[in-house]
Amino acid sequence: MVGTAGNAYLMKQRINKLIEKSQQSGFFADRELSIGSRIDWGTVNECWVLYCGEAQYLARLGRDLPEEFLSTWRSELEANQIAANAGLAPMPLFVDEGSLAAIYPWCGDPLSRIKLTTPLLREIAYRLSLLHCIEPPVAQVSYRLTIENYLSIVGEDSDWIRANDIDLDALFKQTDRWDQSDEIRFCHHDLNPGNILWDGTHCTFIDWEYARVAHPLFDLASLSKHLELSDKYLDLLLSHYPRHKCSIDQVRSAETIVVSLEKLWLEAARLSLFDNAN
Repeated sequence: MVGTAGNAYLMKQRINKLIEKSQQSGFFADRELSIGSRIDWGTVNECWVLYCGEAQYLARLGRDLPEEFLSTWRSELEANQIAANAGLAPMPLFVDEGSLAAIYPWCGDPLSRIKLTTPLLREIAYRLSLLHCIEPPVAQVSYRLTIENYLSIVGEDSDWIRANDIDLDALFKQTDRWDQSDEIRFCHHDLNPGNILWDGTHCTFIDWEYARVAHPLFDLASLSKHLELSDKYLDLLLSHYPRHKCSIDQVRSAETIVVSLEKLWLEAARLSLFDNAN
């Protein structure tokens, strides 16, 4: 098993390879890049700071996962481009399609490093409302199908389901309502603090691998859960989100669904990665 030091060494090798390929393509060909610190380590990707003189850049390195858990790399790039055209995401400066890696302009620090304030929350709500106004660019994928894919790996009647208090009946009931709703929109579908960058004025969303046509409540509940919003802050978020009128109670209920789906995804991904490693 590769330890933490080994993982860091392998990741530095991947970053160096990404820089080398970008230079071969003409990007940074006459400038020297240096590798800074890791700023976020997600389940399926991680982000690092790159420096070129006084300029900063964001390097995003993906990890391999089974197809049922990720959109294709091309689909992610297309979703990122749609969001970038709307001013909601950075346009990649260089993309290495063969290794799920890209270099982006610097757009600020992730929210995981920033204290939440009222102006920041208002900006997040505004950006989210712009995102959900984009006409759905891709076909809808049902939550039921997604959950069934996870359960085919985890096991519908497994001890893990019971140990994690996942109520499959309630989960299917709520997600079926979302699948059948006329409120479905283009959603980021992974709005955790590491995927929201803040430059002091504007928010930018990164990592679009799970972008899909879905119910806006999922994005709202993800934000509320991951940012640990109090009712006061959640009410502020909703008051500055004009796209869809919903209540605090609706978001809190949706948080339970988000938690269950995330648990299912993480366990299915863990089992799949374990199987692939063996």
